[in-house]
Amino acid sequence: MESNNYTGRKIAIFTDSHSLLEPTVAVLEDARRRGITELYSLGDDVGYGPNPREVMDTMEAYGVVSLAGNAEEYAILGIEPFSDYMRGARAAEQVWVESKLTGEHIDRLKLYPRSVDLLVGGKRIALCHFANDVRWDFRDR
Repeated sequence: MESNNYTGRKIAIFTDSHSLLEPTVAVLEDARRRGITELYSLGDDVGYGPNPREVMDTMEAYGVVSLAGNAEEYAILGIEPFSDYMRGARAAEQVWVESKLTGEHIDRLKLYPRSVDLLVGGKRIALCHFANDVRWDFRDR
């Protein structure tokens, strides 16, 4: 609503699916039932859970615009740049996730934007996974 005028857009914003297929499908189906036409994932589509490929493919099938989160960065860059953080079980989990993703999936992750600007009711809204990461400067967005 903007000045009591309905904009007509139905937008869903969610985050951190972490390769969990069933909850992701539940969210997407709920959005579909509600007639939501714009779907945005704020990142961490992959990571930890058992179905990274399936989650990515499902989100693509539903037309979700996915942003890169830290889990996508780990999959794209590997664990070496994050060696201070990626140790022990965490490193093993990440290696497992990467083993489940095909080269095509990694290439798709590389295309995920770091941020998206939406214009809703005359207001500019910036979407991102994390705004305090030193690798990305969001002040100009």
